[in-house]
Amino acid sequence: MAKYNEQNEPKMASYAEKTKTDPKTIEPSDMVSVKPVFIQETDVFGSISDGETLKKLYLTHSEMYKAVGEVVPERTIIGLQRIRGLWRIYLDDESERDILISKCLKIRGKSIWIYSRNPRVTAHENINNVRIRVKDIPLSADDGQIIREMEKHGCSILSNMRERLRYNNKVTNCLTGDRIIICDGPLTEHIPRSILIGKYRATIIYRDQPRNNPQNMKCSKCLQEGHQTKDCINDWVCRSCGQEVTNKMHVPKILSQTHLINQIRKTIKKAMKQVTQMMKLLNRKLALMQHKYQSKPTMLKYVKMHQLPDVKVHQLLSVKVYQLLDVKMTTDSRNLLSIP
Repeated sequence: MAKYNEQNEPKMASYAEKTKTDPKTIEPSDMVSVKPVFIQETDVFGSISDGETLKKLYLTHSEMYKAVGEVVPERTIIGLQRIRGLWRIYLDDESERDILISKCLKIRGKSIWIYSRNPRVTAHENINNVRIRVKDIPLSADDGQIIREMEKHGCSILSNMRERLRYNNKVTNCLTGDRIIICDGPLTEHIPRSILIGKYRATIIYRDQPRNNPQNMKCSKCLQEGHQTKDCINDWVCRSCGQEVTNKMHVPKILSQTHLINQIRKTIKKAMKQVTQMMKLLNRKLALMQHKYQSKPTMLKYVKMHQLPDVKVHQLLSVKVYQLLDVKMTTDSRNLLSIP
């Protein structure tokens, strides 16, 4: 009986068994809870067609672990996987993942951008996603500034990349300078075509973008700013008095004194422009007329007899010019001088 009890009694663990440290086990649920981030090896050394040379440039797990560990604590790294040149980095903390996305990795002396989603998967993308092209920003500028500016305009950024030049139907390692940003659509607000990012003036292009900035739009129907005539749902407004047009026989109300002054100024400005054009043509004709009539005794005698000043001589020559123009003036010249 005693022998039976000894066999059934649990044995106490030894000191070695108690102090033994098993390696940290990762449950499959830990990998799924925090989504991975992605890195493409082509961002490091470009697209190389030679297989032997490409194999020598492959990144190693040690390089990747060291680079990621410089940005986030090494204890948060739970997985590094390379599949056909695409690296998946798994972390155990969502906040550390956000930190890793917001910063670039330093690998082999280059700043490598981190993708929040798989850049090679495009088959099941949402059709409402918006592809935004950012132009006129130097390559030396930080992409983080561009992303923060897009987020200010209500963009929920899914991925971003730097466009590479295509030559002979192949993607080269040469960057064009354009940034491609994929946003969750539809956009909550339209992004102006020209915005200031840092100290640079960037050009924003995407599908269904208004041609003009909403701030610069003015409707010719209701005379309000912010939209175009084709999108206007308001009634027609009279340009003269600002009142709604109720019928086709609308008569504007009495114009204000300021409006009348502005109309007079516009008329005077238009008349002065016509006079300036007339004087230019007159001055060209005066030289010809002076050369033509100075040999005639009647002209010289009249000027010497009356001792006319230069202004009177100019007026006299002007009369001769108009007499000549009335006979030999072309139709275009008549229209220019507005002479009936």
